[in-house]
Amino acid sequence: MKQYAESIIPDNYENIHENIFIDNKKLDGFLVGLLNRDCADTGCGNCCYCEGFMEKAVFINKDFRDRQLTSADELENGLHSSRHWL
Repeated sequence: MKQYAESIIPDNYENIHENIFIDNKKLDGFLVGLLNRDCADTGCGNCCYCEGFMEKAVFINKDFRDRQLTSADELENGLHSSRHWL
């Protein structure tokens, strides 16, 4: 688990922009629209408002994303198999 945590928590925030970038200008109007939604009763799967903004504004390096997903899968599998607890 320590190895997974070290891989997802950056130790050098100056270089994080190489892997993840959020275009703040593409978030214009997000909060106003969010206030007009009933998130508690609708549920994310039925609304997709936030997901739409995320798709426009958040850019993640594909190689970085793939590495993180692989690492998360390995962690989950280790937790299910008890490998991390032995």
